[in-house]
Parts: sequence; structure tokens; C-alpha cells
Amino acid sequence: MVEKLYIKVSEKYFSTFWIIVQALVLIIIGILILNVTSSFLTIITYLVSSFFIIIGLSGIFQNIFVKNIKIKLISMLQCILNIAFGTFYIYNPDIFIKIFPILFTAYIFIDSIIKTVTSLIYSENKLPGKNFLILRTITTYIFLIILVFFPMFRDAVTYIIVGIYFISLGATYFLDGIDTILPVKYKNKLKNRIRIVLPVFIAAFIPRAVIKEINKILEVKSLDKYIFKKEDTKPDIEVLIHINEGLTDSFGHVDILLNGCVLSYGSYDEDKVKLNSSIGDGVLFEAEKEKYIKFCNHNANRNIVSFGIKLNDKQKSDIENKYNEIKKDTYEWFPLSSLNSNKVYRDFASRLYNATKAKFYKFNSGKFKTYFVLDTNCVQLAEELLGTSGIDLLTVNGLIVPGTYYDYFNREFKIKNSIVVSKEIYINKTKKINRTNKL
Repeated sequence: MVEKLYIKVSEKYFSTFWIIVQALVLIIIGILILNVTSSFLTIITYLVSSFFIIIGLSGIFQNIFVKNIKIKLISMLQCILNIAFGTFYIYNPDIFIKIFPILFTAYIFIDSIIKTVTSLIYSENKLPGKNFLILRTITTYIFLIILVFFPMFRDAVTYIIVGIYFISLGATYFLDGIDTILPVKYKNKLKNRIRIVLPVFIAAFIPRAVIKEINKILEVKSLDKYIFKKEDTKPDIEVLIHINEGLTDSFGHVDILLNGCVLSYGSYDEDKVKLNSSIGDGVLFEAEKEKYIKFCNHNANRNIVSFGIKLNDKQKSDIENKYNEIKKDTYEWFPLSSLNSNKVYRDFASRLYNATKAKFYKFNSGKFKTYFVLDTNCVQLAEELLGTSGIDLLTVNGLIVPGTYYDYFNREFKIKNSIVVSKEIYINKTKKINRTNKL
């Protein structure tokens, strides 16, 4: 039997006041960026630099008590780099002001490549919406051309886009704040709106920060499972977010738990992958919850954070119908271990099948036929299903990563009357998390 720790979290809710304050700060920053002046940019540079210095100094103090020499040296090096970075830009603020538009241009360049690959996949598979995606790709290239070949406009374009983003993010937070004080009958209407979320280059690293949260919990008591609840109610659907310490694994993975069955999407046919598994045949699998979590914790060396969501009957029915619609265009696919039980296979699908007897499916057509890590990835299945319940997330470039989901659902969990009613953490016990590692 898995030992559990039940924790009531009613005293840890975000207040409406605090959410509104965050929203107003973001909106004010956005307005100031739109009316950018050199003095304002200098102040921002000083604040960012001071933040890195403070983080570095506090890290050095905390690492004094770390006993593991190797971990202490690595952490100290990170702290010193933070201090050096902050100190350099405090004395050279103009360099940061000049570099930022160049970094933004590089970001737009990477985004244009992602959109190009996605457009090719949509065109090859003859997917609906390809023309709109091609238009978005062309628009991105227009911005890129302006940023690269017309440097006199680079600063203005950069700060206009960044300013609008901050205002949009602030507006999303403001509506979240209003949502906390509205009666339930109005909330369902408000849920059906697009939400601006953290940019991908920040959200991608959130799973690494979650390790620190798990470490703090382990300092209290070392168990296999931790349950945090706002109310004594059973969720109708769960979002499972995978957390790991490895450099690539730290970007995370997302599954959906519906009616006791884990639904997951990825490039699980390793014979069909390209570009270091970034592109491949899209594969859907269904697995029993307890067996799957045990496999992830003990065989795949993963920690899992599960957010439980409470839905009304219509929302739950819509999600179930959407999944049946997605699955209608699939055919069953069999991993190597299911075809030859006399041989040991080490690919993920074979190991998962041996441990859980999961059922795998490939797609005949549609957006899930081809997996692309930077667009049609594991989160897209969750987006398709949860979008029917009114949870619509949008990033600056349209890319949703596991960290985006964690940030959204963790915020919603801390709001008293939100649809996220529980948070469970399943701990990987085969590869101990280093409790002293400062991430």
C-alpha cells in the first residue's frame, strides 16, 4: 500500500487582492514599455541585475550548510555566475539595452523555424487550418525581416510586441482575479476565453523549479505520495505533469486521466522518429492509472504532479465525446514486446507494455498523425480535450509546453473557487531527489 500524506490547503489560497495587484503591475509595465525611454530601460536593467545578485548571495548563504562537496561546488558556481551577471550589467546597463532587441530577434528567428516545420507538416497531412498557419508563418517572417534588415526599427518593434504581451498577460490575470469573486453561474461563461500565459522560454524550465518544491516537502516527511486538497470531492479529470531532473527530461510531459484511464500522446514508435525524436509518428496510448504511475516512478525515474479538476456534467460529456472523436481515426499499433515476448526490448513502448499492458494507437490522418515536439506534442492532446471545457491557453507563439500547464493549474489550485480542486505528487523512489540541490 502506498503511504499518503493528506494536507488541507485552505489557508494557502491566493487572495483576489494579490491577483489584481499582479495584474496591475503587469499592465503598468506593459504601458511603460510601449512608452519606452532610455531612463526607464536603465531602471529595469538595474532591477533585473539586482535580482540576480540577491539570488546569488542568498544561494551562497544557503549552500554553506550543504554537506555534499560536489553539489556545493556546482551550486556555488551557479551563485557566482548569477552575481557576476548582475554586477556586470549594473555597471554596463547600456549593453543589456542593446542586446535585448537582438535576443528578441533570435527568438523570432527560432519561432519562424518552428512555424515553418509545423506548416510543412500541416500541408503534408492536408490538415484543416493550414492556410491560417501559413499566414501566421508569413507574418512571423515579415517581423523577422524588419528586425534583421531594418535595425532602425528593431527597438521600436521589439518593445511594442513585448509591451502588448505584458498588457495581455496582465489582462488575463485581472480576469482571473474577477473570476474569484463571481458567482458560479457566471464563472462557466468566463472560463470560455483565451488565456495569455508565460512565454515558452520561461515555462519550459518550470518543471525544474518544481523539483525544489518537492525537495521542501520531502524535508517534512519522505513518502511515496502527497495529497493536497481544497475540498473533499473527487475530481472528474486529472492532468498528470511529469517532472524529472535530467537536462532534457526536465522539460516535462503531460497526460490526461479520464475515467480511471491514462491517455497519453507522443512519438513512442522509435523506429519512425527523426531529428533526435523531435519528429515521428504520433502514437496514443491508454493505460491503467495505478500501473502507469508505478511504472513512471520506478521504471522511468519520473516524478508526477497530478491536478484534479471538477467539471459539470456537460463539460465532462464534451471531453468524453471529444476523445471518442479523436480516437475514431486511429488503428491499433503493437510495440515490439507485444509481438515477441521471448526477447527483451528496451524501447519505452515495449517497457510500458510489459509493465501495464497498455493499448497503443496510431492515426490514419489528422493533426495527431505526425508528432512534432515544438507544436503537435504531448500537450496538444490535453489542449484538444480540455479546450472543450473552456480551458483555452495561448502563448505568444502558440506553443504550449508542460511548464505552461503546470503554471496555469498551480495558480488555479491556489485560487479558492477554481475548478482545480486537488494536487497530488507521486515521488520517484528509485532515483533519490537531491534535497540540497538549489534549482
